[in-house]
Amino acid sequence: MKISLALSLIIFAFIQLQLPLCSLAAEPFEKRVGWVRTPILYCTERMLNLDSSETAYQNAVGEKLSFGCKYLPVPLPAARASDLDALKVSGHYKMLGNMESGPASLFIPPEFESFKSRTLTETELFNEALRLESLSGGLVVFVHGCCADFESSMQKAGNLAIWTKQPVLMYDWYSPKGLDKYLANEQRYEQAKDGFFAFMDGLEKVVPAENITLVAHSMGNRFLDSYLVRRSEIQQGQDVKAFHATNFVAADVDAQAFANHEKVIARVGGPVKIFVSDKDEALMISGSARYARLGNPGAVLKKLSSCECADLLDVRAAGTGHDMPFWFIGEMFTDGGLHLPGFKLVKKGPRYFCLARSK
Repeated sequence: MKISLALSLIIFAFIQLQLPLCSLAAEPFEKRVGWVRTPILYCTERMLNLDSSETAYQNAVGEKLSFGCKYLPVPLPAARASDLDALKVSGHYKMLGNMESGPASLFIPPEFESFKSRTLTETELFNEALRLESLSGGLVVFVHGCCADFESSMQKAGNLAIWTKQPVLMYDWYSPKGLDKYLANEQRYEQAKDGFFAFMDGLEKVVPAENITLVAHSMGNRFLDSYLVRRSEIQQGQDVKAFHATNFVAADVDAQAFANHEKVIARVGGPVKIFVSDKDEALMISGSARYARLGNPGAVLKKLSSCECADLLDVRAAGTGHDMPFWFIGEMFTDGGLHLPGFKLVKKGPRYFCLARSK
């Protein structure tokens, strides 16, 4: 029996707001061995906070898109400590000081003092994205989910950069926070998607699509879904310019609608991965108020798992709920195998895999 729309969406928003407190349960490979100051490129709808000495943005829509590069401290997992030299290529560097006291007590090594957060023009952003993509061999475009502010979304982008070992460009749409703002976020998506389409069209003119990996979380996946459908329609009858890969993580997208056009998505999205979990309570509640969501597809799982257009990855065993399993996403950026201890992938269908704990 479906619960009321208003109640379910309030609960959904509450779970969304609790995500920073419900992050990945501590695993041996999650041990922190320091903090890395990480550069994240961004395009944002938000209004620049002129009263802040940092590159910060208000929870309000600006008159036009803004661009920049922000450095932020991100925990360095032990599993990525040996990759620090590779991360340095795209501007990451380890902070010095007492690692146990948190980033506030750390300081920047003298040789990196010139590496500062800054605003950019759109042309400068595209050129910097091309430079980093050329150095690193790829670029990740990340779209955050609903009910998120600029800083918390930046932290997700930072973790994504550490685990994927690639530069990240975040598209930051204004998504109001609050227990009663879920419907407002859905409306904001409708208002913001055209700006995202135009931004991606511009980025592709500078950075080759085949070197761009798309990643989105929660409602941010609606941007990827609608953009890829539009892109396929535009390229109908033309040589396909597919992206390097597309990753739908905990997607708050109608599961049946996605299944109906999955082949269209795969045509232009490159190798497609869908991260699902039946323990994603936020999507369970969202689905109870409408239809099943892609990240927790319920009965639609059978149809999705039988289609050979995308990899279906069940991440229930990661224990992340509606949050992003950053380490697992990073593992899938390699050769598709697991290299961290304690887990394995169990094949359930032609392209359907379940993450499981090793005995």
